[in-house]
Amino acid sequence: MSTNQTPNYNLCQWEAEDKVLRAEFNADNAKIDAGIKAVDRRVDSLSSTVAGKASTSALAGLQSVVNGQAAAIARLGNCILHYSTYIGTADYTDYTSQRTLTFPHRPVALLLMHDGEYCGLFAVQGANSVPVVVSSRSYACNCSWSGNSVTLTSSHTNLKNRTYFVAALLDAET
Repeated sequence: MSTNQTPNYNLCQWEAEDKVLRAEFNADNAKIDAGIKAVDRRVDSLSSTVAGKASTSALAGLQSVVNGQAAAIARLGNCILHYSTYIGTADYTDYTSQRTLTFPHRPVALLLMHDGEYCGLFAVQGANSVPVVVSSRSYACNCSWSGNSVTLTSSHTNLKNRTYFVAALLDAET
């Protein structure tokens, strides 16, 4: 009979003078089998979750479409379609979190998304360049335009470790 047991799964640990019993081996094997099966279930669950997310190839395909559309729009007039991504850095409760996005030309509108969900549409309104939040996902967000940059103030536009997708309409003449 085993004198000691392992700390995590209580598997038998025999001393030299202990009598080894087949029943203890069988009990240990049952514990190991159950532990491996629990890990398998967690891996299967994670695989299902990952399968529901957009694949890298789907995002690459979308990027290719955007590139093609951006080139077509650039040939039509004085605007440029620009896209980029960033990783958020703020905690959920940090409502004063700011994220400044800088573009190669002056932005006039931008669409922001994360995890396949819409975050907001931000635009400059009229000749006086007053920034407005055209719509957002029912949370407060302030934005300010300065030259080729837009600063967004809200925890929801900068959540830690989330990837944000930005599509912006830029004024090609500035």
